[in-house]
Formats: sequence, C-alpha cells, structure tokens
Amino acid sequence: MMGPHGDLVLALLEKSGSGQTGIAVLTAQGEVTEVVLLATTDISELNHIHTSTCSVVGGVKYPLTNMKNGQSTTVVNATLESLMTGGFAIRLHKKGDAATYTSCGDIPTKANALTVQLKELNSSGQSGVATLVAVGDKTGVALYATAGVSELNHIHSNTCAIVGGVVYPI
Repeated sequence: MMGPHGDLVLALLEKSGSGQTGIAVLTAQGEVTEVVLLATTDISELNHIHTSTCSVVGGVKYPLTNMKNGQSTTVVNATLESLMTGGFAIRLHKKGDAATYTSCGDIPTKANALTVQLKELNSSGQSGVATLVAVGDKTGVALYATAGVSELNHIHSNTCAIVGGVVYPI
C-alpha cells in the first residue's frame, strides 16, 4: 500500500483573516513538478506560484489549477530544483476576489529545507512525508500523512528503531 508521498511539503498559512490553511505537496517528475494543493474548502479558487515571498507580492510565474472541494493538482513546466532557488511562493486567492490572498506558503531554498519520508511502524498503516524548513532561528514543520491514523505527532530524540523521549511536540 502506497501512502502519501512528495519531495517537499509546504504549510499554506492563513492570510487576510480568511480562515484558510492547508498544505502544498510538490513532487519532482524530471523536468516538471507536480503541485498538489489541499486546503480549507470553499474559500479560494485561483492559485498561482508567484515570483515573490508571502511577505512581498510579486507577479504570477506559474498558474495552478483552480480549487475544487479544497484540492487541485497541476504539473508545472519547471524542475523542483529551479523552484527551490528562492523568491517563489504559492498563493491562494479568494473565490470571487482574486486581489485578496487567502493563504500562502514560501517555497524554501534547497539549503533551508529537509524532507523526510515517514515509513510505517508497528503495522499502523500510516506513512507520509515531513518537511523541515529553517525560518530564522526556528524550524517550521509541515506534515503530510495517511489520514485518520494518528492525532499526536512529535519529534523524538534518538531514531525510529530506538525511540527516545519527546523533544518537540508538533
């Protein structure tokens, strides 16, 4: 059974008091990149990769498929490596008001991100992916995992084979 996968998971953070959050899962496919958006439903419709960060609005670089039921999948004509050079963000726009951004996620540089594949343990049926991103002196964590399996998530000391204590709750 194949679980959730991807090469980069981004948190899409709420903007403009919209109430919308979600994740973007980017998967390298050679010379193109698949971008899957999963977000709060019925808030946004238009989506783009912008030449900017979430704090500075820039132009549209790659249009993304419109949201339907809080989801969209697009294959963009760019390698994941080229998107991870800095200065790109995924922005979701309010349905009926494209000038209002509802959520946003900065695409980190390759040097500032680490993606870890999460493998099933204890016959749980759960797998997934986590991306850790350097954000100043903190680390942002975005998780994408099999739904309905776990509620509590932590970063533990030690390894998966020898689990240590909780160091950071997520």
